Amino acid sequence: MSVAAWIYLLLISTAEMLTILNPWAGLILHSLILLALLFHGATTRQTGPRRFLITLTLAPLIRILSISLPLRGFPLIFWYLAIGSLLFLAALAALRVTALSARRIGLTVKSWPAEAGIALIGIALGLMEYFILYPRPLIARWTWGDFLLAALILLVFTGILEELIFRGLIQETATAMLGRAGLIYTALLFAMMHVGYLSLADVLFVFGVGLLFGLLVARTRSLVGVSLAHALTNIGLYLVYPFLFAGLTTTPSTPAAPQEILLPPVEVPHFRGRYVTPTPTTVNLIAPAPLAGQPTTSDKHPRAMPLATPAAASCGTVALGESCRMQPGNVITGQNRIPNLSPTEHYQPNDLSGKAIPQPAQALFLPAP
Repeated sequence: MSVAAWIYLLLISTAEMLTILNPWAGLILHSLILLALLFHGATTRQTGPRRFLITLTLAPLIRILSISLPLRGFPLIFWYLAIGSLLFLAALAALRVTALSARRIGLTVKSWPAEAGIALIGIALGLMEYFILYPRPLIARWTWGDFLLAALILLVFTGILEELIFRGLIQETATAMLGRAGLIYTALLFAMMHVGYLSLADVLFVFGVGLLFGLLVARTRSLVGVSLAHALTNIGLYLVYPFLFAGLTTTPSTPAAPQEILLPPVEVPHFRGRYVTPTPTTVNLIAPAPLAGQPTTSDKHPRAMPLATPAAASCGTVALGESCRMQPGNVITGQNRIPNLSPTEHYQPNDLSGKAIPQPAQALFLPAP
């Protein structure tokens, strides 16, 4: 059975890497792995291996839900509520089927001071990972209301949920079957769920964090400290440090979504790696005389418009937070405007007036929501 466990890890890792190239191909492979795990678990009589196979189904299920749920019209932060709620139900179902006690998977506290000390590790971990990924913030602007809501969601659906799945259920059943190698197994699985960032440094960093969290849980027999540390890591990474270091780092390029739970929208490839804002380029905003029934051009003088990145793509499909070039038929007002952004959100970062019409091949920057 130990050989089968490593084969499943290899298959899940392959599916994660395939998802980067083709999300739907990755979805199919993850679905096949899920079916194989369910069938294998249902036909296994030994309690230990059966428990392991059942808890391992949560890994492909994470990616299946993140790809297949129709959530594109909703703010990214609320994706956690939809996906995370279903994963919580799946985790509770796995807990019930495996008959693991709450104490055995770490739902207990022996020393609050020790758990608080472990939690504080997350502040440093978030800072370290920020300087690996330079992610965009998960919220569009800093307000206490937005911050507290997003922080609560990250606490519940990345801190508590992920630690329940990986260090609570999977690690417990993996170590019962593989011994101490189960710690390495769980850390590798956790790291491979982060390959979507296309950063080897981050995968290695997450493997180290997963191994550290696994050792702490094995020592304390509690998920509380690592759950809080995990939450503080993501809160710092996605809500605090992007604003704190906004003027001190190069333009971020990493999607604002923790990969282990969410797969960001994939419509065009993201620009990978760091870059600086190029020299502003002057673009003539005066359009030819419009046809009857079409919007009129701005009556103001043309102004210099900054190019945010050298990337060029159709504004009809580009992901928010990227640059694109206008194509014939793309407009920023009316029924055919680029979705998900108000006209004001186009005008301000591109120095456009309220009536200006972007021209074909003109570069625009689309701010992340």
